[in-house]
Order: sequence, then structure tokens, then C-alpha cells
Amino acid sequence: LEALDVGGGQMLYERVEGAEEHHDHLVCLACGAIEEFRCDEIERLQEEAAAERGFEITHHSLRIFGRCRECRRNGRAERVPLPPKLAASPRS
Repeated sequence: LEALDVGGGQMLYERVEGAEEHHDHLVCLACGAIEEFRCDEIERLQEEAAAERGFEITHHSLRIFGRCRECRRNGRAERVPLPPKLAASPRS
């Protein structure tokens, strides 16, 4: 199992051993929805960045925080606080 801190004291647990395919997560800070996605371009860029640095990736986790389409449409503000170490580096 892999534990993902998705903010607001919420943890998401997923089976990673024997999982069909790697995926990443979009986490809505307004309603708490979590959407899984896969992007071959992101995977390629991660592999490229690691190879350029002589780094061997064993596993990784990508969580993108923001507001989902529904919350943006309805003007819902972010209500779920980010974990402290993630809140310190917002995207500009």
C-alpha cells in the first residue's frame, strides 16, 4: 500500500504492488475530490530528468492540488488545507 497525504488530514491508501498501471492524482482543495490520471509525457519527462542526473527512479508520486471543474464553475473556495510542507511552495 502507498499512503498519499491529500490535505485536510485526509489520507488516500492505494495498492501499488501488482497494480495495473502507474497513475498520478488531481486533488480538489474545495470539495476533496481526487481524480486519477496518466500522462505519458509527464512520465517521459520524469525519466529524462532522472537520466540526465544519473538517478534511478524506483517509484514516485505526483499530486496536483487545485480546484476541480465543478468547484471552479460554482465559485467554491479552497477549504481543504494543504499539508504544511506542501503549503510552503505554492505554484506562481
